[in-house]
Amino acid sequence: MTLTRRIGRSNSLVLAVVVASAAPCIAADPPAVSYKLYCSGCHLDNGMGAKLGQIPPIPGLTGHFLKHPKGRMYLAHVPGFSNSGLPTAQLAPLLNYVLELWATNELPPEWKRFTGDELDELQKLKVDDVAQLRQEIATDLAKQGIDLRF
Repeated sequence: MTLTRRIGRSNSLVLAVVVASAAPCIAADPPAVSYKLYCSGCHLDNGMGAKLGQIPPIPGLTGHFLKHPKGRMYLAHVPGFSNSGLPTAQLAPLLNYVLELWATNELPPEWKRFTGDELDELQKLKVDDVAQLRQEIATDLAKQGIDLRF
């Protein structure tokens, strides 16, 4: 006997709606899994990126962005990150994971972890040219002796 026959045709629609509405309740991937799925294709498993393709390494660079007033906005708008399709509630732990795993040597002492709400607000801010914003930050940080070239 099929499920539809057992519960009746009118109830099968109700069952389909209940099952579909439960999908968003499935727990998000842990940050390490999200990194593997969404970031490692470009930044590699070790975060080192690739000169060919101009994919910057995460270690040695990423934490420095938080030493600049626009650094949090920049990180929120990094194209692969902001266009991943992940909700900001999942992006925040992913970004914190990456910073805590590979950027601890560069993080300013007073840095604070990202939240989903903060990323929501930062991603609402329009950034016309992410590469130009990165260059602006790099130029300012270079004046402090911090080199973001790779």
